[in-house]
Amino acid sequence: MLQTVYQAFNNAVERGQLHTVRRIYEFISVHHDNEFDLCLFKSIEHPLRDGHLELALFILDLSYVEKGEGEICVREIHQSILSVGLLEKVMSHTELECTFDYVLANAILTGKKDVINMMENNRTGVFKNNYQYALGAAATVGDVVSATMIMDKHNHHCLPIKYLSNDGLLDKSREDSDSDNDDDNNEGFIDDWSNIHPDVAHVIVQKIGIDYSSQLCNIIKSHTNQQFVRAAVLLWLPNRDSLNNMTLLECAANQSFQTFKLVHELLGNIRLTPYEAFSIIKVLGSKTNVETIRYIVDLAQASRSEISDRFSSLKYGLEEIINQDPEVFALLFDCGAFPEPESHNSVLNLIDTACATGNMDMIRCIEQRYNNNNDFTKRNYLFVPSFFSMVLAARGNHHHVLNYLFCDEQSSYSQVMIKHPTHFIRVLKRVQHEAFTKGNMKVIRMTAKRINQLLSNSRISIK
Repeated sequence: MLQTVYQAFNNAVERGQLHTVRRIYEFISVHHDNEFDLCLFKSIEHPLRDGHLELALFILDLSYVEKGEGEICVREIHQSILSVGLLEKVMSHTELECTFDYVLANAILTGKKDVINMMENNRTGVFKNNYQYALGAAATVGDVVSATMIMDKHNHHCLPIKYLSNDGLLDKSREDSDSDNDDDNNEGFIDDWSNIHPDVAHVIVQKIGIDYSSQLCNIIKSHTNQQFVRAAVLLWLPNRDSLNNMTLLECAANQSFQTFKLVHELLGNIRLTPYEAFSIIKVLGSKTNVETIRYIVDLAQASRSEISDRFSSLKYGLEEIINQDPEVFALLFDCGAFPEPESHNSVLNLIDTACATGNMDMIRCIEQRYNNNNDFTKRNYLFVPSFFSMVLAARGNHHHVLNYLFCDEQSSYSQVMIKHPTHFIRVLKRVQHEAFTKGNMKVIRMTAKRINQLLSNSRISIK
C-alpha cells in the first residue's frame, strides 16, 4: 500500500498539484512511522524544471535522512522561478547534487544579473555551466556583455553554439547526445548564424576569426544584417584563402541583391565576365528586377556577342529570371540574351504564360521586339500565344488580353488569322465554350461579336 501512495505522491508532483501533494503527505505522516526512508525529496527535479515554486519549496522543507550520497542531480531550473535565494536553498540540501548545467543560460535569457554573477563566480566549484547553451542564450537576446565574458574565459567550451527552447527548457531528446559529444565538438564552428543577434555575432567573429571562405559563406547565407556582413568580410580579407571570388559572390546573391552589392564592393568592385554576371543573375532568380539586372550586366562590360554566347547556356533559367516582367525582358533582349534560334522555346513559353495570366504588357513587349521589328521581317513566322494559352485566358476571364489578340488590328495574331476566317472562327468558338463553362460574360460577348464580324465579312456558314 505504501508503495502505491508513494507513486501517487510522485505523480502529483509531476503534475504540479500542490494541494494533492500536501494531502498525500499528511496521509503518509499519519500512517507511516518512518516516512523519511521514502526519500520524497527525489521528486524535486519536476517542480524546479517546470516552474512550480511553492511545490518546490514544500518538498525542500520536508525532513529527510542525511546520507551524503547526493544521488539526485539538479541541472536546470525554470527561468520564471530562478533566483539566487532559490539556488542557495537547493544547494543547502545535502542529498542534492547541484551542477546547475543550464541555469546560466536561463539567467542570461531572463537578464538576471545576480544569478549570472553567482554562476560565473562558482565559488563552491560544483557548478557545471554549459557554455554552449549559455552562448546560445546570449545570442538569442543580444547580451553582448555575457557573450564577451563567455568568449573571453571559456572560448574552448562554448562552440558549437546550442539553444534552449523558447521557454528556457532543455530538449530531453538531445540531452544525452549533448553530454556525450561535448568534448568532441568544442572546437566546432557555427553553421547557421540566422538566430544570432548581430551584436553578439560580431563579438563571436572578432574572437574566433574567419580563417576559411566556407565560414564566411555560412555567415553571408544565413545573416541579413548588412553591418555584420560587412564586418565579417573585412575581418576575412587580410587572411583570404584561395576560394574563387565567384563562390563568395554567389553566396551573397543567394541572400539578396543588397548583400551581393555589398560583398562585391568590399572585394574591390572586381569586373565580372559575362558568364559570371549572368550566373549571378541566375542565382538571384525571382529576386531580380530591371535595376538589379542592369547593375550586374554593367559589371560585365562585354560586347553583345559575348553576352549572347553566355546567355545561350542559361536559356532554361531565363523565364524564372524575367518573372513575367516586361522591363526585365526588354533589358535582357537588348543585351542579346535571346539569340536566335536557341531562345525560341523560351520566348514562346514567355508569351504563353503572359496570355494565360493576363499580362498584356508582356505580350506587347514580345510582339514589338519579334513581330514588329525590321530585324525579323525576313522570318516567315511570328511569335504568338498558343491555342491552349488562349483557352486558359478564357478560363481566367482575361478579357482584355483576348480582346487584343482577336480584335485589335495591331495584334500579330489577328493580322494572321484574319486571312483564315474559318480557322479563326473555330478558335473563337472553342474559347467561347471555355468562357461559357466559367460564366465569363465579357469573353462570351466579345467572341460572339467577333464571330459575327467574320461571318459578315466572308461567305462562311456556321455548321
